[in-house]
Amino acid sequence: MLALAATATFGFGYGLLTAGTNLLVAELGGMRSASLVSLLNFMWGVGAMTCPLLIAFALKHNRISLTLLGCAAFGVVMVIGLLLLRLARMKDLMRQISPKQQGRGLHCT
Repeated sequence: MLALAATATFGFGYGLLTAGTNLLVAELGGMRSASLVSLLNFMWGVGAMTCPLLIAFALKHNRISLTLLGCAAFGVVMVIGLLLLRLARMKDLMRQISPKQQGRGLHCT
């Protein structure tokens, strides 16, 4: 029963992560959003195929802690990069708003 609950929790989290990441990339991609989402999903597949090999190599050489620490550090770098990209995109959107509209919120014209 515990394994079933853990699998359900993992699936729920994975579903939220995939949908959220796809939406973020589609929003930031502009005209290239379809190709960027395809590339992102391709990279999910590459990660799914290479991760077991990486873990097996780390276990064989007794370096699992270092490998997991490296993966966590890479994840932190990716999150910071996505946040900076999003902030840059928000600045661009704010520049497009005319000065008289900045105080009243966004208006469609």
